[in-house]
Amino acid sequence: MRKELLRTSRRGKRPRTRDTRPALAVACLVVLVAVVVVIYIVTKADRSGRVIIPERHYLPKRQTPTGSTPSPSSGEREKSRLERLIATSRRSLVFVQAPVSSMGTHEGSGFIATTQGHILTNYHVIEDADEIFIRLESGVRKRARILSYQEDDDLAVLKIEGGGFAPLKLGDSRTASVGQQILVMGYPLGSRLGSEFSANQGMISSIRENGEIIQCDVAVNPGNSGGPVLSVERGEVLGIIVAKISEVEDKVVEGIGFCIPINKAKRLLSAAHGGNR
Repeated sequence: MRKELLRTSRRGKRPRTRDTRPALAVACLVVLVAVVVVIYIVTKADRSGRVIIPERHYLPKRQTPTGSTPSPSSGEREKSRLERLIATSRRSLVFVQAPVSSMGTHEGSGFIATTQGHILTNYHVIEDADEIFIRLESGVRKRARILSYQEDDDLAVLKIEGGGFAPLKLGDSRTASVGQQILVMGYPLGSRLGSEFSANQGMISSIRENGEIIQCDVAVNPGNSGGPVLSVERGEVLGIIVAKISEVEDKVVEGIGFCIPINKAKRLLSAAHGGNR
């Protein structure tokens, strides 16, 4: 009985062996996950052997390179087009001075309509003039002569010597429509404002008297008479500034200007150009 107890007692003092099965399971799981990841990456490799990693998960968001120019907005494009139109069209603009005996000097605007130096303006600008002088935007001053005019339509065709001038493109005033964007150029107030070129943008407000006159909302002042009215979209002359309403029954009126449709001027120009070169 004592021997049996001694054997039992010795067996109870043996050190216990640690169970490693859970650690082995974890290690196997890690290895399995690693294998799956490797397989996934390999299957995503392109033909050249480069690994393709989804950008949205692993790479920072792309940024615009320093110094790059963003695409212009529609407003910026419109502004750029308007600036180009003004820059190219003003070369054809002329400042008209017409001394009249005992009445001082009439001043107004006009523009070159042909490469030979034909100029369109208003008749009232050169009416009863003793002589007529034209100043080009380049600063060159030339003497002009009257080729033709229509007093009723308040139109005149002048001619300066020389050639190779840059004319404005004459459009078709029948295409003019209410709401159409326009550009008016000229020399408001003439020499009283330094005879400086001016441009302002507006729109066609109304087409009156079955197309005989076009109303616009741009600023019109003495000196603007004879200046071109251009379509912003096409860059073509639609009319010639002639007058404005500034007062009705002692009430001040703003934003009512008028221009002569260019088709009327084209007919006069064609007749003058054909008979007088």
